[in-house]
Amino acid sequence: RDWITGRADLADSTRALYLRLLATVIDAPLSLERPNGATRVVHIGARTLASVAPAAVREWDSAVLADATRRATARWYRARNNQRGPCQIARLGAAMSARCSVGSTWARDNAACDI
Repeated sequence: RDWITGRADLADSTRALYLRLLATVIDAPLSLERPNGATRVVHIGARTLASVAPAAVREWDSAVLADATRRATARWYRARNNQRGPCQIARLGAAMSARCSVGSTWARDNAACDI
């Protein structure tokens, strides 16, 4: 953490990315389910650099992949259960666009989309 914050040559966005990766992937306890059903906690950030062996890196990599898969699956289920219809997407897109306004003409032309 000190190395990241002490680097003056890093852009703010790069520094933020490095700190986020440190907090969520390197210095975070990650759970890894074993083939026998037992769960093991992998926390590579708690180890000294000298104690990090190739086997520990492989185990950590598996834990990172498992965690990323769990998060992506959860996002997919949330997105699937909160689907927006094409009319809602069109209204949101028009409302968020600086070039378009949701005025009376647009609303009148798209009145069939109202739910």
